[in-house]
Amino acid sequence: MTYTRIDLAALTGSVVTRIMASCAEVSAELTGDALARAGCSKLPSLRAIDHHPAEHPSALVAASPHVPLALVRLAYALNDLGAAGVVLPPCEECGAQKRDLPFSVESSRVVYDEFLVTRGGDVNAVIG
Repeated sequence: MTYTRIDLAALTGSVVTRIMASCAEVSAELTGDALARAGCSKLPSLRAIDHHPAEHPSALVAASPHVPLALVRLAYALNDLGAAGVVLPPCEECGAQKRDLPFSVESSRVVYDEFLVTRGGDVNAVIG
């Protein structure tokens, strides 16, 4: 299935609406700027951001490590742009709020060091 620009625009609009509904302090313009800044304006990221808040409306206002990576990037972009009320997602293991939570263990975001610990320090498990 291919998406047209209209479909992408409609999905972007849906994401903006969901983000504004979940965080009252965030405007449509700020959300659009944050999507661009976070590199989340393409289909996979938009889908992840659209689906997650639909099931978890408080995803941006409650600290939870159970979010897609695109939502982590969006939360930090919103924070960088001065959005009030946005809570940054923490690492599931250590609780650190870091911009880069690239790894997922049992659907939770974790930092690199914690990912290695959960894999027994096996770097090949990270790479492979």
